[in-house]
Amino acid sequence: MLGGVCKNPQVDIDSPAVAELVADVAAAVSRRVAAVSDEVYEVILREIPELHDDKSVLTLLVSSVHSNVGTCLQIMQHQIDLSAVQAPTASLEYARRRAQRGTPLTALLRAYRLGHTRFSDWLLKELAQQTRDAQMITAATLSMSKIVAGYVDQTSEEIVAAYTRERENWLRNRSTARAARIRDLLSGGRINVRATEATLGYGLRQYHVGVVCWSGDAVAAADNITRLEHAISHVAGKAGCYGDRCSCPATYPARGPGCRWGSGTRSTPLGPAWPAWTAISTSRSATRRRGRPGSGSPTGRPSPPRRSRSLRALPRRGR
Repeated sequence: MLGGVCKNPQVDIDSPAVAELVADVAAAVSRRVAAVSDEVYEVILREIPELHDDKSVLTLLVSSVHSNVGTCLQIMQHQIDLSAVQAPTASLEYARRRAQRGTPLTALLRAYRLGHTRFSDWLLKELAQQTRDAQMITAATLSMSKIVAGYVDQTSEEIVAAYTRERENWLRNRSTARAARIRDLLSGGRINVRATEATLGYGLRQYHVGVVCWSGDAVAAADNITRLEHAISHVAGKAGCYGDRCSCPATYPARGPGCRWGSGTRSTPLGPAWPAWTAISTSRSATRRRGRPGSGSPTGRPSPPRRSRSLRALPRRGR
């Protein structure tokens, strides 16, 4: 009823007429899919600065947006059941790349919310061009909202799962690589300084302070590492160490008093413990200000950095 006001309207969003109208709207928007995708992409980049990155990742975001928009339109146009739909490959790969770069998961989920809103705007504008029947507009709006919300929710779940798996794998592999580099460094052999620094994210051409610490509480390893990191930060501040830290936590209990952990390092906990080794660098400026004898050179001033690409670890001292 045109221009009429209907009390308690009964709207059947699953009727064939509504499905046909939704399909017509989706087909019309599909003819402008490139413009829709570009607009969604621009909104995401404008509203979420964390997603500005190197060109390869931005290109993947373009593919992800285009794939999501196109898939959702196909679902509405051909009445495809959501249970038969999976997240686009480009979207899953984009989530994995973001996990590798440490982008917050909240940024990815916000991108889907923003995309959802802008995509729905296009659908509603096209719907207004397709019919002026208020009841049909209401029914089609509810139907499209249900489909789009269901798709976004389902895809978001797959994105979260892909992100989480990749983040865990990436952190595990990085931790393994860092531990291997540290073992090489402490072994006394020659190493490639540039490669080691890149892996550790830590400068080697400076003075270092080594710390061995542990927790005697039998709590979760992750909780212990967090507590140890806080403790190390406190100690570093008291010691005047302001540089970046390079830590290598162990995730196994020490075997009693006097446990050895790391080459040439000895700790003496009172009982079984969860050790963690951390090297804390002292900034050159801090060393220069303090100027204490024995802080790295007889005058307390740091020596010039080495120019060679290899570094030999300090020899082990006798126990």
